[in-house]
Amino acid sequence: MRCELGEEGLEGALSARVEPGGANFSVGERQVLCLARALLRSSSIICLDEATANVDPVNDQKIQQILQTQMQELLVLT
Repeated sequence: MRCELGEEGLEGALSARVEPGGANFSVGERQVLCLARALLRSSSIICLDEATANVDPVNDQKIQQILQTQMQELLVLT
Protein backbone atom coordinates (compact mmCIF):
# COMPACT_ATOMS: atom_id res chain seq x y z
CA MET A 1 0.00 0.00 0.00
CA ARG A 2 1.30 3.47 -0.82
CA CYS A 3 1.24 4.64 2.79
CA GLU A 4 2.70 1.51 4.43
CA LEU A 5 -0.50 1.19 6.46
CA GLY A 6 -1.22 -2.48 7.00
CA GLU A 7 -4.02 -4.48 8.53
CA GLU A 8 -1.93 -6.51 10.93
CA GLY A 9 -2.79 -5.92 14.58
CA LEU A 10 -5.64 -3.58 13.64
CA GLU A 11 -9.03 -4.72 14.90
CA GLY A 12 -11.45 -4.32 12.03
CA ALA A 13 -8.56 -4.15 9.55
CA LEU A 14 -8.71 -1.05 7.36
CA SER A 15 -12.33 -0.54 8.41
CA ALA A 16 -11.24 0.00 12.02
CA ARG A 17 -12.94 2.72 13.99
CA VAL A 18 -10.90 5.85 14.63
CA GLU A 19 -11.73 7.38 17.99
CA PRO A 20 -11.99 11.18 18.30
CA GLY A 21 -8.52 12.65 18.01
CA GLY A 22 -7.18 9.22 17.04
CA ALA A 23 -7.02 8.26 20.72
CA ASN A 24 -6.93 4.55 19.90
CA PHE A 25 -3.76 4.95 17.80
CA SER A 26 -0.17 5.73 18.74
CA VAL A 27 1.41 9.05 17.73
CA GLY A 28 3.28 7.33 14.91
CA GLU A 29 0.18 5.58 13.64
CA ARG A 30 -1.69 8.89 13.62
CA GLN A 31 1.11 10.45 11.56
CA VAL A 32 0.91 7.60 9.04
CA LEU A 33 -2.89 8.04 8.87
CA CYS A 34 -2.44 11.76 8.15
CA LEU A 35 0.00 11.01 5.34
CA ALA A 36 -2.42 8.41 3.95
CA ARG A 37 -5.17 11.05 3.90
CA ALA A 38 -2.89 13.47 2.08
CA LEU A 39 -2.17 10.79 -0.55
CA LEU A 40 -5.85 9.93 -0.96
CA ARG A 41 -6.79 13.59 -1.36
CA SER A 42 -4.09 14.07 -3.99
CA SER A 43 -2.70 17.05 -2.10
CA SER A 44 -0.11 19.12 -3.91
CA ILE A 45 1.42 20.75 -0.81
CA ILE A 46 2.23 19.01 2.46
CA CYS A 47 3.32 20.95 5.58
CA LEU A 48 5.07 18.90 8.25
CA ASP A 49 6.08 20.20 11.65
CA GLU A 50 8.36 17.70 13.35
CA ALA A 51 6.66 14.81 11.54
CA THR A 52 8.65 12.16 13.38
CA ALA A 53 8.92 13.78 16.82
CA ASN A 54 7.85 11.35 19.55
CA VAL A 55 7.43 8.54 17.00
CA ASP A 56 8.66 4.99 17.54
CA PRO A 57 11.42 3.71 15.19
CA VAL A 58 9.06 1.49 13.17
CA ASN A 59 6.67 4.32 12.32
CA ASP A 60 9.56 6.75 11.83
CA GLN A 61 10.86 4.42 9.11
CA LYS A 62 7.40 4.17 7.54
CA ILE A 63 7.05 7.96 7.47
CA GLN A 64 10.52 8.43 5.96
CA GLN A 65 9.74 5.78 3.32
CA ILE A 66 6.43 7.46 2.42
CA LEU A 67 8.08 10.85 2.09
CA GLN A 68 10.89 9.48 -0.10
CA THR A 69 8.82 7.28 -2.40
CA GLN A 70 5.24 8.56 -2.53
CA MET A 71 5.59 12.32 -2.12
CA GLN A 72 8.35 13.13 -4.58
CA GLU A 73 6.01 15.11 -6.82
CA LEU A 74 4.59 17.21 -3.97
CA LEU A 75 5.84 20.39 -2.39
CA VAL A 76 6.81 19.26 1.11
CA LEU A 77 7.46 21.99 3.67
CA THR A 78 9.15 20.83 6.85
